[in-house]
Amino acid sequence: DRGWDNCFSVEIDMERFQYVRQAFETRNFPIDRVINADICEIDYSSFDAFFFYFPLGRKFMESISKLWQLAKQKHISIFVIESHGDMIPFLKNLSFLDECNRWPLSQPRHDPYLYQFNVKPISPSNMLEKFLASPNSDQAFIYEYEHMLLETKVQWLIPFRKASLQFHQGKFYLEFLPLHRLISLDKLLISRKLSPKELKLTENDQKLLLQENQYIEERGNRMVFIN
Repeated sequence: DRGWDNCFSVEIDMERFQYVRQAFETRNFPIDRVINADICEIDYSSFDAFFFYFPLGRKFMESISKLWQLAKQKHISIFVIESHGDMIPFLKNLSFLDECNRWPLSQPRHDPYLYQFNVKPISPSNMLEKFLASPNSDQAFIYEYEHMLLETKVQWLIPFRKASLQFHQGKFYLEFLPLHRLISLDKLLISRKLSPKELKLTENDQKLLLQENQYIEERGNRMVFIN
């Protein structure tokens, strides 16, 4: 039993951080074990077990990506309590997570268990896991569809760094964060690395379309053709 020697709590919200510190002080717990920081910016290398209780979203995507990489060097376990009803089904669909244990909770939740998953150091098996392996890379999903205003087929370049994942009623969806647009993941059949020009063009929060060799920026109902 290592006790508090290597156990830390990370809270990004200052108000919640102060509340937890006060609770620790009241119970004579070491307050230096509570950290006010972004979970994605913490160095994970000295830890081997991680507990999550927050919604599925971009922060969790980046955390899972770091843990997947770390699993190539050491044994990693994550412990999860359901927050909003979509986290546990999401995790159970990932090939690199092995559900190895669960314990009943004393209070009602969307899912009545605390789950333990071990992270397996394997390669991505599909498009979803390719995204999770490198969510901040220069890759982009390619969504091809018939554009109603342009009356032609276009490709929408959706950068990994501006996307997140949702899981609803048994299906995965990609969310383009700037516009909160959801696209069923099974419609995104390919991804590729963005060119330097495309990286520049996707710095803003507009949709970047490609029609043959023509780049088009969609701004609501207005189309801007880019040389």
